[in-house]
Amino acid sequence: MGIRKPNPRYALLSHKVSFSRPQTVTEALKHPGWNGAMTEEINTCGVTRSWSLVPYTPDMNVLGSKWIFTHKIKYDGSLDRLKACIVAQGFDQEEGIDYLKTYSPIVRSATVREVLHLATVMEWPIKQMDVKNAFLHGELSEVVYMKQPAGFVDKEKPDHVCLLHKAIYGLKQAPRAWFDKFSSYLLEFGFICSVRDPSMFIYIKDKDIIILLLYVDDMIITGNASKPMEKFFSDLKSQFMMKDIGQMEYFLGIQAQFHSEGLFLSQQRYAEDLLIVAAMSDCAPMPTPLPLQPHRVPKQDVLFEDPKYFRSLAGKLQYLTLTRPDIQFAVNFICQKMHSPTVSDYNLLKRILRYVKGTITMGINFSKGTNFTLRAYSDSDYNGCPVTRRSTGGYCTYLGANLISWSCKKQETVSKSTTEAEYRAMSEAASEITWINAVLKELGVPVMTTPKLYCDNLSAVYLTANPAFHARSKHFETHHHYVRERVALGLLEVHHIPSHQQIADIFTKSLPVSSFTSLRYKLGVDVPPTPSLRGAVKRRPQLELIQNDSASSVKNKKQVQQAYKPKEIQSKSTLETVVLQRSSPATRRQNRAEDNKAEKTDANYALTAIPMYNRFTLLKEE
Repeated sequence: MGIRKPNPRYALLSHKVSFSRPQTVTEALKHPGWNGAMTEEINTCGVTRSWSLVPYTPDMNVLGSKWIFTHKIKYDGSLDRLKACIVAQGFDQEEGIDYLKTYSPIVRSATVREVLHLATVMEWPIKQMDVKNAFLHGELSEVVYMKQPAGFVDKEKPDHVCLLHKAIYGLKQAPRAWFDKFSSYLLEFGFICSVRDPSMFIYIKDKDIIILLLYVDDMIITGNASKPMEKFFSDLKSQFMMKDIGQMEYFLGIQAQFHSEGLFLSQQRYAEDLLIVAAMSDCAPMPTPLPLQPHRVPKQDVLFEDPKYFRSLAGKLQYLTLTRPDIQFAVNFICQKMHSPTVSDYNLLKRILRYVKGTITMGINFSKGTNFTLRAYSDSDYNGCPVTRRSTGGYCTYLGANLISWSCKKQETVSKSTTEAEYRAMSEAASEITWINAVLKELGVPVMTTPKLYCDNLSAVYLTANPAFHARSKHFETHHHYVRERVALGLLEVHHIPSHQQIADIFTKSLPVSSFTSLRYKLGVDVPPTPSLRGAVKRRPQLELIQNDSASSVKNKKQVQQAYKPKEIQSKSTLETVVLQRSSPATRRQNRAEDNKAEKTDANYALTAIPMYNRFTLLKEE
C-alpha cells in the first residue's frame, strides 16, 4: 500500500491538548470541578466587595463580562487545580472616562538574575509567594460599570449592572491599581522602592535585609533575616489573600533546581509545550540554531501563507531566551522578519525549534562558589544585514562566573567602519555595567574592583583611552563617547581580547558547530546537574578547586600520558627478551591494541568537558 504521509496543509493545526476546557458557561456549570471554581470566584468577589448592583440608565457605558477558564499546572506538568476568572471586556473602555493611566512596572529579568546570584552566593533562602485574585485588591478611582456575570445573575435584580469598586481582571487600569495598592503597603512596612528597578523593594534594618521582586501578582522574597521575614509573612497574609508556595520551583514558566553547587534555571516545560504547539515534538534535532549563511536559504521570495502563526511562534521563542542566551541571535534574526515572513524565514524558525528539541534540558547555572567581580564582553558584526547594511551589536555581563544579562540588537544607523560598530557596542555594554553597579549599591553589595570590559577591536580600545581627533571618528554621536568618560573617571577598564576568546561573538553572527558549542559553554548554558551517588564523600572546598584548576589539569594530562608510556629498558637481557617478543605475531597484535587504547584515551581526554566549577578559572585565564 506504500507510505501515507500527513497532509502538510493541516500540519500547523494538529497539536496535542493536555486538558480540555469548557466552551460555554452552561457546559462549565454542569462540570463539578469548574462549577466549584466559578462559585469560589464569585465568593471571593463578594468578600472583597468588588462591585455593587445599581439600576441601569441609558447614559452608562456598561462593559461586558466573560468567564475565563484555565488550568494551573505544576512544574512537572501535572494538574494543580482548575481556575475560573471573571473578566471585564476592557476593550470597550473609553480613555479619559473609564481610565486615565495604565502603566505598571514589572521587574527586569536582569534584576531577577542579579538577586538570584546574590542569594545563591550568600546561601539565602529563596521563597515564592502568589497573591490570590491580586487585582481585586486594587482600588478604582474611576466610575466603571459592568454586566453581571453569566450564570450568576441576581434573580431579584436581573436588570441591574455592577458598579465596580475593585480593579478586576480585564480593565486597562487594573495592573496599575494593584501595583499602587501593594507598593503602598510595602512602603508603610519599611521597604524602600528601588530607583533602578521600581519592581524591586528592599528592607534594610541594621544587618537584616529582605529583598522582594514583584512581577504582577507573583513575587520572590529572599534575605538573611529570619525573624523580620517571618513577621513580614504573617503581616502580608493578614492584609492580602496570599498563597505560600515555599521554595522557588516554578516562577513565570522558569523551573528552578537547587543543587549542592548552586542553582539551575531552565524552561524545559515551556519548550516542550512550544514544540507541541508547533507540531514538532518528534522532530530531528540540529546542532546549531542557524546555518552559517542564513541569508542564502532557498525560497527567499516566496511569502509564507500564515504570517500570524509565524509571529506567534517567534513571540514564544522570545520568552524562551530568558534562560537560553544561546538562541538570542537566532531569535533576534527571525523577529526581524515578522512584518513579512517568507518560506525561507519559516524554515529558519523550524531549524531553531529543532535545535531547541536537541537541547531542551539546557539552562543557565548559578554557582555559589564565585564572587561579585563585574565584567562584560562586547562585540559587533560589521554590516551584517545585507538589506540595510547595519551592524549587529551584542554584549554579555557576568558577576563572577554567573551570567547576569545579555543583548543582541541591530544598531540604529549604518557604521562606516568596524571601529565605529565596535565602539557603539562598547557604549551599550558600558551603560549596562553602570546599571548593574547601581543595583548592587542599592542592595548593599560593595564593589571592590573596577568593572572590566573586553573588546576584540584594538582601534576601539585605543579610542576609549585616547581622546584624539580622527578623521574616521569625527562623526561619532556624542552618547557613544560614554564609555570614554567612564574610563576617564576610573569607573571602567577596557581591555583587548583575542577574537577566538570573545564570548559575545555568539550574539552577533551565526557560527560553526565547534565555535558555537565552546561559546555556549562559556556563557554558562549547560545541562542540569545530575544527582550525586557519592553519598557522604565530602568534596574539596570550591576555592581550592578554582586555585588548583590549572595545576590539576596539567597533572591529570601527565598522568594519562604516563599511564601509556613504554617502560625504560634496564638491561641487555631485557632488551633481547623484548626483541624476541616483538617478533611474535600475537605480541605485535597486542602492542597495536595497546597503542590504539592510548590514542583513544588521549582523544577522550581532549573531548572531556570542563567541569561546571572550573568555568570561572577558564574565563579568568582568557
